[in-house]
Amino acid sequence: MDASTRPFMDKTHAVECQTDIVYGAGGVDYDRATGAARYRDLTLDVYRPRDAGDQPRPALILAFGGAFHRGSKSEEVFAGEAASTAMAEYCREFARRGYVCFSIDYRLMQEAPHPGFTPFLPEGLTYATERVDYVRGLLGLPPSTPQMLKDTLESSADDMSMAVAFVRSQARTFGVDVTRIAIGGFSAGAVMALNAAYAERAPVAAVVSISGRAAVPVLRRHVTDGPAAPPLLQFCGENDLPDIAGAQDGMRAFMAEAGMDSRFVVVPGSGHFYRRTQAVEGTDVETLIATFLHDKLRLGGTAMTEAGLQAFAEAWNRHDIDGLMSFMTEDCVFNANGGTEVYGTTFRGRDAVRRGFMKSWGDFPDAQWNHPRHAVSGNRGFSEWVFTGTDAAGKRTEVAGCDLFLFRGDKIVVKNSFRKRPAS
Repeated sequence: MDASTRPFMDKTHAVECQTDIVYGAGGVDYDRATGAARYRDLTLDVYRPRDAGDQPRPALILAFGGAFHRGSKSEEVFAGEAASTAMAEYCREFARRGYVCFSIDYRLMQEAPHPGFTPFLPEGLTYATERVDYVRGLLGLPPSTPQMLKDTLESSADDMSMAVAFVRSQARTFGVDVTRIAIGGFSAGAVMALNAAYAERAPVAAVVSISGRAAVPVLRRHVTDGPAAPPLLQFCGENDLPDIAGAQDGMRAFMAEAGMDSRFVVVPGSGHFYRRTQAVEGTDVETLIATFLHDKLRLGGTAMTEAGLQAFAEAWNRHDIDGLMSFMTEDCVFNANGGTEVYGTTFRGRDAVRRGFMKSWGDFPDAQWNHPRHAVSGNRGFSEWVFTGTDAAGKRTEVAGCDLFLFRGDKIVVKNSFRKRPAS
């Protein structure tokens, strides 16, 4: 690669695509008295660099628009509407930059989707239905009802959350860094991404909303720690749909009040539909997205940060082995707190370290590392915590400890663990 090439910014990769991968199943033909009549497969298409190599890459999961009634994971061209860019095209272009990208299918309103078992919409919340009913009219369908829209909003957020869970579970297969997964979409697809990230709390690192909206009552109910929420890049056309344009000020005000990392961008001269090449803020929509993700996903080869160590700690408490290993270098070393060796039992290399990490949860199935505090200085760092856990015999342990780290860039080369030894 040329020394002047900027990884994840410049388009230097050939792209391969694999279509119709099943990522889950969703109930349809739903009746409130009898439940879902059947379940159908939910599928996605994956776009990735042909020369991806072994190092985990950032991922982008995108959902198409179409008022929850039309469009697909491959096409979003609607007769009589202005030109826009399909999420499949965004996926292809970002795979050229080096991302692993996923364009997802999801359940539409006319399928009568099951709303799922994790409701997030507050009682009494109403949504404008003008756009939905306009599209229903084009399709020869009668106007929607508030319950139909509520069920669809719930199911679509579930589908995006399910796609995130699938990508995380298959991270090694797809070559994805689970700490660098961003989600987004256009219009309805943006709505479901916003709801999945901020209401369903899907474990993602950033959100890109292209002419989407989130209801402020939903945000107020579910966003309890704004600074820790995934950063947002929010686009809106200068002449966007009234319900989209009308939501922006409320979203912006809430996110500023909550201390969320958010950026709101007005696309000049545009309505609801605009191309990825549309000029905005001295560049274009696609390049602005690329710059945002490069910054928020920490793709510039920057050093480890305290925020990075906090994300590492959160992966420990989730018992998320793929998340943990995404922080480790290929030649990583883990010195456990116990063992007969001077530095404790030592695990060398990714496979051995993986086994060593998982042993902690085998010994203490409910293990947690509480109240973590972190510091970073150059290529060294440490974390303090209080470990709690119950072993197979039912003995409860609560003990303070720390990790000493050696970093290479923003990855961990050595994790050296220590715990206090309480008197028996």
